[in-house]
Amino acid sequence: MKRKIRRAKDEDLPELLDLELGSMGPLWRSEDIITDRRSLEEYLRTSLRDNRMMVMEEVGEIRGFLHSFDYRDIVSGKKVREIVSLVVHEDHYGEGIGGELIENEREHSKEEGVNILKLEVLSSNEKGIKFYKNAGFEEKKKVMITKLDDR
Repeated sequence: MKRKIRRAKDEDLPELLDLELGSMGPLWRSEDIITDRRSLEEYLRTSLRDNRMMVMEEVGEIRGFLHSFDYRDIVSGKKVREIVSLVVHEDHYGEGIGGELIENEREHSKEEGVNILKLEVLSSNEKGIKFYKNAGFEEKKKVMITKLDDR
């Protein structure tokens, strides 16, 4: 069976949640992870309804997914599509799944008149930064944060 990219469905939620939670360990430092399974599940459920979520399916299993949403930039007025998550099951790293999902998103964005495709990546995620640069993204700004509690 060939790979297929399709819109995520409600019944995909358990697999999406497992993929999202599983992606946090291998790529992120522990201090970058603040998560609550129930909150993440509700977030994904809401995102399935309100945003664009595409899955890569192969042999009846979800190998990865991409979650994005659109907005209009208040300064430039341009239509922006922001990629919130790109997750590939760690057993399938290096198989081109992430690249196929990005390319699908790029083509769909062009068709819908999106001017800018953007994303954020943790500065500690060196593999992710290299991947996105190879996919044609470039660094445009730095996001600064400060912790206000011990979590």
